[in-house]
Amino acid sequence: MISYNEYNLKNLKEKIYFWDVNFIQEAKELDGQYLFSFLKNVILDNKETLFCKMSALKEMLSCTFLDKIKQRKTIGFLLDEMIDCSEELLECYRLKYLALFYQKEKDDIKDILIKKCNENNDLIKAEAKYQLGLIMFFESNDISDKKDFLNEILKTQKVFNEVSCIEENRIDAKLLGLICAYVYSSVRVDWENSNKICQTIKELIFKGLLFQINNELSPFYIDIGKNILTIQNIISKTPDAWIDYKKEFNKLCLDFYAILNLGIKDNDFYSVLTRRMNERLEKEVIEPVFKYNFKATLSKIEVILSENENDEKIISFLKYLKDILLSENVPQTNYHQKWIKENFPMLTEDDWNTFNRSLDQSNVSEAIYNLINAIQKLTPQKLLKDIIYSCIKLQANPSYKDKLEDERNDYIRDILSAQKYQLRDQTRQGTSQGGKASGEIDILILDKNMPYSLFEALNLDSLNTNYLNVHIDKIFKYDTLGYAYNFLVSYVKVKDFDMFWKKYLSHIKNYKYPYPLKKVEDSIGDDYFYSNLKTASTTLIRNGVETTIYHICVLMQE
Repeated sequence: MISYNEYNLKNLKEKIYFWDVNFIQEAKELDGQYLFSFLKNVILDNKETLFCKMSALKEMLSCTFLDKIKQRKTIGFLLDEMIDCSEELLECYRLKYLALFYQKEKDDIKDILIKKCNENNDLIKAEAKYQLGLIMFFESNDISDKKDFLNEILKTQKVFNEVSCIEENRIDAKLLGLICAYVYSSVRVDWENSNKICQTIKELIFKGLLFQINNELSPFYIDIGKNILTIQNIISKTPDAWIDYKKEFNKLCLDFYAILNLGIKDNDFYSVLTRRMNERLEKEVIEPVFKYNFKATLSKIEVILSENENDEKIISFLKYLKDILLSENVPQTNYHQKWIKENFPMLTEDDWNTFNRSLDQSNVSEAIYNLINAIQKLTPQKLLKDIIYSCIKLQANPSYKDKLEDERNDYIRDILSAQKYQLRDQTRQGTSQGGKASGEIDILILDKNMPYSLFEALNLDSLNTNYLNVHIDKIFKYDTLGYAYNFLVSYVKVKDFDMFWKKYLSHIKNYKYPYPLKKVEDSIGDDYFYSNLKTASTTLIRNGVETTIYHICVLMQE
C-alpha cells in the first residue's frame, strides 16, 4: 500500500479512484496499526477534501468491525482526537459512529451527545439528538417497572420528534418516533391507536424504500418498522374466525419466527437494541394476547401436535404456544376490560364484579347499563378536573377579568351545570361567621341528591391573610357533616403571581386549622401544571377521618 506521503501527491481524481477502487484490496494485506495511522492522518489533515475525510472515516469503521483495527483505538480517536472537527457533515458521522460503540464507553459517549444537543448548528444538533434517542430507546428496556418504562418511551419519542422538527426529511427519526408511539400504545393495550400508527409506519417504510439506492440492504430503522407491522399482524389474529386451523397456525408461526430471527448485521448496538425491543414486546404484548385470544385453541393445538407430518418449526412454535396457554406466569388479560380500567379509574372491584356477573349470565345489556352507571358516578378526581377546567374557561374569558366574586361564581356554576353536575348555589347551611344564623354557601355540589362537597371562592388582589382565613374557616363552619373533599378557589389579580403562590403555600402550611393537619401537597399532579393556575391540597384529620381542601389559585387577566 502507498505511504501517506505518496497518497498526498495524488490529485483529487486519483484520490477518489483510490477510495472507491484500490483501498479495499490494499487494506487486506496491511496490519491494523498501519491502517489506523494512515486513516487517522487523512481525517485530521486540514487541507484534505471532505470527500476523502469521509471516505477515510467510513473505512476506519469498516476495518474496526472487521477486527483489522482494535476497537479501543477507534473509540479513543472518535472521543479524543476528533473533538475540533470543523466540517458539520464529518462531525455528524463522528457522532453516529460514536453511538455505535455506546456499550463500550457509555458515560463519555452519552456526555458528548448531550453536549452536542445544544449546538447552534442544526445538522449537528439533530444528529446528536437522534443518536441520544437511540441510546434512550436501548436503555428503556432495562426498566422493569411498566409505568417507568412507558414514561421513558414517551421521552424517547419526544427526542425523535424534535429531530424531525429540526431537520426536514429525517425519515429515520420520524419512523423511530412512530415506533416509540406504537410500543407505548400496544403495551397500554390501546389497539385503536396502535392500528392507526401502523398505517403511518407502513407509509413511511414505503417512502423510505423509494429513496434506497441500488437495492442496498434496508437501514435498521426500516427493518424495525417492518418488524412492528409483523407484531401488529400477530396480535390482531382472531382464531375464533379460523376455518383451517392448521393453515392459520402455519402463517402465525412464520410471522412469529420472522420477529425472532430479525437480525441487524450493521453493528452490535443496532442488533441488541432490536432484539431487546422484540423481547419486551413479546413478554408485554404478544404472550398475553396469545394467553387470552388463543385459550380456546388448546385442543386444536393438541390435535396438530399428535400428527407426525408437521415441520419442526411448526412443532416448536405450537409447543411454545401451548406452554403460554398453560403457564401461570403469563397474565390472562381481557384487554377490553384492561383498556376500560385504565381510562376509567373510578371503577371499583364491586363495579367489575357486577359487570362480569351479568356477562356470565349472558345479560350483555344489563352489564353495559351497570358499567355506564358506574363510569358516570362522581369522584373527587373527576370533580377536581372539572372545576379546574371551569377555572381555565373563566380565566380565558376577558369579560370576567374585573367581575365581582359572585359573578365569577355564577360562571363556574354554569360551566359545571353544563357538565351535568347537580348544584345548589347561595344555599343556607351550617353556621355563619357570627355564629347566630345559617351560613351562605357559594356552591353546594350534590351526588344523587345527597351533599357531596362545598365550593367556596374569593377575589384576591394580594395575599390578604385575614380575608383568606375567613373563607377557610367558612368551609368548616358550613360543612357540618365532614365531607371528604371541599374546594377553595381564589381569583387572583397580582403582578408577581409566583411570589403570591409561594406566600399562599407558606400560609396554608402554617395556618391553625380547627383539626390536626396531616399533610400538604404543593402541587396536585402533572395534569394541572400551569404557570397561571396553581393547585395544592391540605388534608386534616376530622374525628378520625381524613378531610381534604383543594386550593386552586387562578391568575385573572389584566
